[in-house]
Amino acid sequence: KSCLKEIDISRNCLGDEGMITISRSLNENTVLRSLNVSSNEIENKGARALAVALNRNKSLQKLYINNNNIDGVGMNFLAGSLKANSSLSLLDISGNHLASEGALFLAKVIRKNTNLQYLNASMNSIGDLGIISIAESLKANV
Repeated sequence: KSCLKEIDISRNCLGDEGMITISRSLNENTVLRSLNVSSNEIENKGARALAVALNRNKSLQKLYINNNNIDGVGMNFLAGSLKANSSLSLLDISGNHLASEGALFLAKVIRKNTNLQYLNASMNSIGDLGIISIAESLKANV
């Protein structure tokens, strides 16, 4: 039996409602390894639904949620679940609107999650405070 392991539904204007629907499926899916929802106009409400799903889903290894409209509030939702997630090894959250607030939450993820091997947080205007927070968190991620 073959099961779907990777899905790329980028650039489909899913928005928050679409992300909520996908997140509900992730709650029960135990085989999906890679999810690409980049460039889908996802905002904080969708990020919150995804965070809930990531608390339950233990199979997802790669998450591409780049080029959406997630800001510091949305990163806070995601950080709560990503800190304890033991399956995710790749996170691409580039091209969102994290700013320094979101970088602070992202730094907490880096500090706690030693399974994460690849992180792309480029194009988020994280500024000096964000860079300092991320740099400091790298010291603890060993």
